[in-house]
Amino acid sequence: MDKFNINYVPKPFGIKNNSCYCYFNSFIQALATCSSVNRYLFGLRERNIVVKNYIDIINDHMRAASIREIEIEKIKNSYSIYLKKTAAKSNNERSAFGRGQEDAHEGFLYLLEMMGRDVCSFFNTRYLQQKICLSCKKRDDVLVGDRYLKENSPFIRISQDQVDQFNTNFVRTLTTRKEIIDDYHCEHCLEKTQVLKIDQLSKVSEVLVFCVDNYIQNKKVVNLPEKFSICGEKENMEYMLVATVEHFGSLSGGHYISKVMRNDNVGEYICNDSKVVKGKVLPTQNTYLAFYHIC
Repeated sequence: MDKFNINYVPKPFGIKNNSCYCYFNSFIQALATCSSVNRYLFGLRERNIVVKNYIDIINDHMRAASIREIEIEKIKNSYSIYLKKTAAKSNNERSAFGRGQEDAHEGFLYLLEMMGRDVCSFFNTRYLQQKICLSCKKRDDVLVGDRYLKENSPFIRISQDQVDQFNTNFVRTLTTRKEIIDDYHCEHCLEKTQVLKIDQLSKVSEVLVFCVDNYIQNKKVVNLPEKFSICGEKENMEYMLVATVEHFGSLSGGHYISKVMRNDNVGEYICNDSKVVKGKVLPTQNTYLAFYHIC
C-alpha cells in the first residue's frame, strides 16, 4: 500500500463556480488530497482527457506561490462529454446528470469510472458475508466482491440507523456488521425464517471514503474520528482523516464545501468554491463524505 505522502498533494487553490457545480468542486478538492491516487495518475496522464485535465490541475498547483482561483470548465466539460457518451451507449436514465446541482457521492463515482478500474481499486473494500439461519443454525459464507460499480461503491455507507453503532465503537462496527433479516428462505430447513447476516471486513485499500446519510432533518451526528487503526494479519493499518465534503440544505438543493489538507505551511483549508481560507479538517454534523488515507 502507498501511504500518505504530502509531497504528492498540491498547494491550496480555489475553483470558480460559474453555475451550480459546487458538488463537483468539492469532490475534486477532496480527491486532490489522496496522495496515492495523484502519484499513480502522474504516470497515466495521457490515458484519457479526464485524467489529463485532472493531473494538469494537480501539477499546476504543486509549487504555486499563492492561492489561485481556477476555471473548472476544462475538466468539467470533458467529464460531461464522457457522461453523455456513456449514457448514449447504455440508454442510461441519468443522461442529464451533471447539468445542474447533483449528489456529490454519485458524481465522484462517475469520475472514478472515467479514470478507470485500476483507479477505483484505491477505494475498494471487500467483506466476507456469513448468513446463519436462526432456526437450523446452518451457516452460508458469501464473498462480497470489491465494491466497484455497485450501488454503494466506492463508499462505506453510514445510515442513520447505524449511527449509534459507529459512535459506540467505530472500528468494530466498520470491521463487523450484524443484521437480522426476517422472512428469509433457508435452503437447509426449507422454510421462511430469520437469518443473522454478518459482514466481516476482509480487504481495505489506501483510501477509505465514508458516506453519511445526512439528507434528513433531525439527523444524528456520526462521531467520525481523526484517526483510527484496523488490525491486519501482519500489522496494524493506521488511517488519518485527510478531507471531508460537507452538505448544507435538503435533498432537493443546498450547497457543498470541502475541508482538505494541502502541501504548505498552513496545511489545512476550507474550500468554498473560489473562497479558500485556513481551517481544520474536522468532521461536523454536515459532513457528507469523509476521506481517510493510510498513513
